[in-house]
Amino acid sequence: MTQRRRGTRQRGFALLSVLIISAILVLSAFMFTAQLTAESHITKTDAMFKSALSEAESGLTTVLAMVQNGKSPDAMSWGDHFGNGSAASPIPAITGTSTDNGVRGAYVVTSTLTSPVKADTVGAVENWTGYLDLVATAGVYPPAVTSMLSGSSLASGYSARRSIKTRAQILWTKTTGTGTSSITSFKVDYGVFTGGDLSIKGAASEWHGNVYAGGNAYIQKTSSVVDGEVYASGQITGNPPGTPHPNVAKTPFPEMDIASLRSMAQAYIAGAWPYNGGVAIPNSSPPTVYTNTSLAANRTKYQVDLHAADPTNTAYFLDPTAVYFVDGSMSMNGGNLQGTIVVNGDLRINGNITVGSGGTLPTIIATGNITKENGCSSINGIVYTGGSFTGNGTASITGALIARGTVNMKGTLDIYYNKALGTIVTGENPGGGTTTYGFSEMVLPDSSGRIWQEVTPN
Repeated sequence: MTQRRRGTRQRGFALLSVLIISAILVLSAFMFTAQLTAESHITKTDAMFKSALSEAESGLTTVLAMVQNGKSPDAMSWGDHFGNGSAASPIPAITGTSTDNGVRGAYVVTSTLTSPVKADTVGAVENWTGYLDLVATAGVYPPAVTSMLSGSSLASGYSARRSIKTRAQILWTKTTGTGTSSITSFKVDYGVFTGGDLSIKGAASEWHGNVYAGGNAYIQKTSSVVDGEVYASGQITGNPPGTPHPNVAKTPFPEMDIASLRSMAQAYIAGAWPYNGGVAIPNSSPPTVYTNTSLAANRTKYQVDLHAADPTNTAYFLDPTAVYFVDGSMSMNGGNLQGTIVVNGDLRINGNITVGSGGTLPTIIATGNITKENGCSSINGIVYTGGSFTGNGTASITGALIARGTVNMKGTLDIYYNKALGTIVTGENPGGGTTTYGFSEMVLPDSSGRIWQEVTPN
């Protein structure tokens, strides 16, 4: 009896041990499974947050590349955004989406312009600098979320979200135009155009092309007009060549916009619009751009500052795109001159002088009379006088002569009508008081290290 009870106790202890060990094994298996599940979740979450960070970096890189390459997100230029936009939001939010290796992501990049200051002023050009703070926020999304963007914001339902921020120094320019915005023109159909009577007597002059008189016309020698005919609003007498055309409809005399021309001359000296780079001269052929006198090299080349100090010194009339303005009568005493020369008074031309073309503006403009003294003058372009043209010696005009009064040359005046002139500008100032902005440069942080820092998403 005693032996049997001992055996029973041993079998009961063995069964208990098996149950305890089984429980421990089950618990261990459960804990191991729970740990694997947790680690899997952590790994998946970490991967999603890394994907969100990668997406944010992608958005930041995209916007920085857009600025550097001059590609603006809308119709405005980067200069307009930096100079004319709101300081709180100089550019609209830039968004993007992608799917990379099955991971769906979206980013939104917003901006803030801080500390804008004017660095310096050259002529009418202001140089500005400021700091552009860019914040890129990105998220990754499960397939169930069909739209990852809601306007210019991330949509709800993201699995992970991260934000990064960088700061770049931005440089831009602000240019203010001056004067009126008028551009008036006159079609040049004649080698000689007068507002009054026209008379060609005896001299060896040859006028090539058609001629027009707003009054009567007298042509003593048929050979005086070559390759052209005579038109007049009044009578035509003498020996005109070809078929005379009397009593034609009167063509109004072209009025030069002197105030506009004065503004152009002031803009040239100040380096203001259109003399601040990249502006084409209207109707110029071949296409020509105004000299950028806001640049020191051009100011030196054309001696702009010396001219500003002494505007009557024709030694400084060097730039073919310039408008040189003299308020009052003056004399030009020989030399090779360039540009458009405007004299708000009478003009006397002495000695040998060569004047280059004034482009689509007349080469010489005088509101009073033009008197040519002895000597030989060669002028390319249009000579315009609000009075009469008289003189001695020899003169050659390749272009046209427009005179409100009479034309009386005691020596030889040869005129070669330039059909390529077409239309001339009688008044011009395309600036019109407008303000333009231009993007100059973006300076990124030191690229040897990370150029961004992580911030808390809004």
